[in-house]
This record gives sequence, C-alpha cells and structure tokens, in this order.
Amino acid sequence: MCIKTGVHTLNKGIIVGGIIILAGVAVSAPYFVGNTIENRFNQEVRALQISLPQIDPKLGITQENYQKGWFSSTSRVVLTINDVKIPIDNKITHGPFSYFGLGKIESSIALEKGKNKAQDEIIQLFSGQTPLLVTTKIGFSSTAIDIYSPVIDNKSLLDKPSTHINWGGINGVITVNSDKNLNANIEIPNFKVSENNKVAVIQNTVLKARGLFTHNLEQWANISSSSIATLDIEKISFTEGESTFESKLNLISRSTDDNTYLDSDTTLKLTDIKVPKELDLDVADNNLIEFNLNFDHIPKKPLIDYVEKFQALQKQGKTPTDAEILSIVEPFMISYLQGTPSVKTHLLIKDSKKNALISFDIKLPEADPNAKTINQIIASTEDRVEATLATSFSETFLDVFEKHGKLPMPKEAFIQGLLENDRFTLNNGELSNKTEYKMGHIYVNGKPDPALDASIPYLLQSLFY
Repeated sequence: MCIKTGVHTLNKGIIVGGIIILAGVAVSAPYFVGNTIENRFNQEVRALQISLPQIDPKLGITQENYQKGWFSSTSRVVLTINDVKIPIDNKITHGPFSYFGLGKIESSIALEKGKNKAQDEIIQLFSGQTPLLVTTKIGFSSTAIDIYSPVIDNKSLLDKPSTHINWGGINGVITVNSDKNLNANIEIPNFKVSENNKVAVIQNTVLKARGLFTHNLEQWANISSSSIATLDIEKISFTEGESTFESKLNLISRSTDDNTYLDSDTTLKLTDIKVPKELDLDVADNNLIEFNLNFDHIPKKPLIDYVEKFQALQKQGKTPTDAEILSIVEPFMISYLQGTPSVKTHLLIKDSKKNALISFDIKLPEADPNAKTINQIIASTEDRVEATLATSFSETFLDVFEKHGKLPMPKEAFIQGLLENDRFTLNNGELSNKTEYKMGHIYVNGKPDPALDASIPYLLQSLFY
C-alpha cells in the first residue's frame, strides 16, 4: 500500500510539474517568439530600404518605432513616395495562440482625419474603413499574406462632386514556402471613374505569379529557378460621349535561370479591340496587337556582382556619379558581350481582314573570351554581330493609310515602288522584306545589297560611337 501510495503521489507530482512547466512555456514562449518575429520584421524593412530606391530613387521606407509586448507588439513604418509620407501601422500577434505558427502581422495605412486633403478624401471614400489591410501569417517554415481592400460604391470626390468612384476592392493571397518559392493570386473585380460624359473602366483584373522570391543575393547565386507572372484584364475602356476605346489585355512574363545564364521573355497582347467610330479605322473581328521582347544568355554571376556593387554604393547614402555607375556596369557589359547573347522583339497587328508584322533580332553567335576591355569588345562585336529586320504586311493593310491620305502616292504605285530592286516580295497578297547583317555585309531577301553595304560604315558609326 505504501509503495502504491508513493507511486501515485510521484505520478501526481510529475503531472503537476508538467502542467507548471507547460504553463511556464505557454506564458514565456510568446515573448521569445516575439523576438523572432521582430528580427524577421526588421530584416524585411532593411531589405525594402535597399530594394525600393533601386526601383525608383524617390521611393523609401523608414521604421519609426517597435513597441514589443508579451503577446502582441506594434510598429509604425513610413513609406515615402515623391516626398509624400504614408504611415503604415503594424499590429503583431505572437501569443498565446498564433494559428500554430509564429504569429501574424496586420498592416494598415494610418489615416488621420483633418491631417490633409488627401487623407480626408480617402477616409470618406472608404467610409472610415481601412483602405488596405495586409495580414501576414508567419509560419515556422512559410509565410502567407492576405491582401484586402473594401468596396467603394459610387462615391463622389470631396473637391469634385461630379467625379464618381466605383472600386470593387482587392482580394489577394501570396504564399512563400521555406525554399523561397512564391505563389501569388490577386484579384480586383472592377474600377470605374466617371465625370460628366467621361468614363474609364478597368474590369476583372487578375495578377498571378509563381517563382523564386528572395532578397538574399548569395542564396540566389547558388540555385537555379524559373518564374512566370501573368496579368489579365477582361476589359479596359475609355468613353467620352459617343466615342469609346475598348480592349482586353493579357501580359505574360517568363524567366529561366540555369545558374549560369538568365533568359527573359515578355509578351503583351491586346484583343477584342474597339476604337472610336470617328477614327474610321475599320477594325475587323479577331483583332490582335501583340508585342514581344526576349533577352537570352544574360550571365548570372556578373549580374549579381553588379547588383551587389550597386547596393554598396546606395548604402553610402549618396547619389552615385556617372563614373561610379560606369565602373560597376563595365565588368558586367564586358562579360555579357564576351558571350553569345541575343535580343529579339516583334510587333504584330492583325484582324480577320489585314495584318502587319515587324520583327528585329540581334545576336552574337560566337563567343570571344579574349576581348577584355570595352574598346576590344566594341571591335569584336562589330565583327561578330548578326542582325535581322523582317517586315511583312497584307496589301489590305495599306487600305487604311490610303483611305486617310497617308500614302505619298496611289496604293498600286506605292506597292510597285516597294517591289523595285527586290527590296520587297509579293506573294498571295502579302508584302515582305527580310534584311540581314552578317559577316560585315547586308543581305536583302537572301541576296547581297551593294547599295546598303556602302552605308555600313555610317550605320556602325551611329551605333558604336
């Protein structure tokens, strides 16, 4: 009996002791978790202090204070845009229960009625609600960010009662996992501004992004990655009286990184285009305007070296001189042009009745690692560079220009002029030209062109000197 009683008492003591220890951990853990979150918060602020001025020198951010509490803390940071200061309040929760993670940060724009006209305008438009709330949930190995903005339902501006605003709000989610892989989805249902007979509408905007997200250049230098970002807008329209322009927009940007070279490709498309009737442009169905820009074979390590040196200059707190900028850009440009980079771009305009395409490619098909200075690079590039300018358009595309008196002569005479000297070819109603520069000579539609060859020295002089 005594042994049983002793064991029972011992078990009871262990349980009570465990409860006391757990209670102590539960009470003290939020404070130490708060330290961890504070460190992360400060790191992000410091990262923004470096990255924002790189986007635009007139952008900046400062931290005014960080008030640490046991279960929650507060901080105010000030975002500066063109000398306009925007205070942002942050409420940081790190206990006693933080959604089984480290905690969460609720960030909102701090508005004060009577402070200035801009703040008063925002306060009345959003009926006193926070115009933008960003909630960051910090996990042990990941971060989730919710973005929310309330709706504005046909509110007029204080200074301009004839101007009405409709805003569908914002709903967005951004997640970043332990490997710094980001996924983002942000939606804005609609935005409309109207004033008398003028109306601007942006409807159903969706932004999506996926890829690596890190401020750590050392981490980026040691990994391969790929990313994609898309922007879709169902309708953009501008109306004034009976005159309306309308279009659908799609933007896709991709980048790949094999840890040696970076490639980038961006395409912008406008479809379902409607133009004002008074322009009389005869835009047919299935219309499209497409612009593409592609960069290939950008050397990664020299690019990172350039960014690091540029950041070091910015940390000095002064505006870099042209000589300082040149000194850090030059090694990157030499490395870039030693290799085999290429740049491609094209513009396509078409509908069911007509089309026009212009494309330009320039590349260095062979590397030259022996060129070590800018002058050597210039001399080497002149010999190695290849460029192609290709143009094609349907005969019907010229009808628009002829109709509005933009051709210097009748359409048939204009076409005959293009066909002279085989500069353009005509095939099934399609006029086309392909002009190439390679091995120091110019070729038109695959044939040497002595007249254009004679102009090469003047062209190169304008490009390189």
